[in-house]
Amino acid sequence: METLDFSKQYEAMTSDELMNLATDSEQLSPEARSSLAKELSRRGINRGEINQYGQDRTSKDKREKKYNPEAAYFLWPSLRRIRATLDDWRKYQQQTGEWPRRSISFYFLHLLVELAALVLIVWYGVQHGWSKGIFVIVVLPLILVGVLVSGRLQNRIRLSEIARHRHARGL
Repeated sequence: METLDFSKQYEAMTSDELMNLATDSEQLSPEARSSLAKELSRRGINRGEINQYGQDRTSKDKREKKYNPEAAYFLWPSLRRIRATLDDWRKYQQQTGEWPRRSISFYFLHLLVELAALVLIVWYGVQHGWSKGIFVIVVLPLILVGVLVSGRLQNRIRLSEIARHRHARGL
């Protein structure tokens, strides 16, 4: 009776579904495996076709597992901001035909200054035996001021580049 149920179930399946099932047939019961083999034979599907199907499916799975930016953004939310900045630069370049050199220069100069300041603060804190609490009390206001000042400067630079481009085009 069970064999009959498997036979009817396999008859209703597409060839792709059968080959998919055949690639993982070691997990099936002996009765199910026997019914599957009979249905594959009835349709003229041989072991070579099943193996090729399995290889194609594996390569497709690998292609579909490409870089997922959302996973990276979850781990490092600041990457979303970096990506947005890069997209802004590309958009500016596409619209004007040139890269926003001042914005790019400021961005990397600001990054270097931030890293140097962080290294100096950590070095100074270690030399003077700061606790974690004092370190946080000193660093948080500096970060806040740095973010506010750099944001304003970046916006001003971006606006000046847009104005310079418009002026050059006579707009």
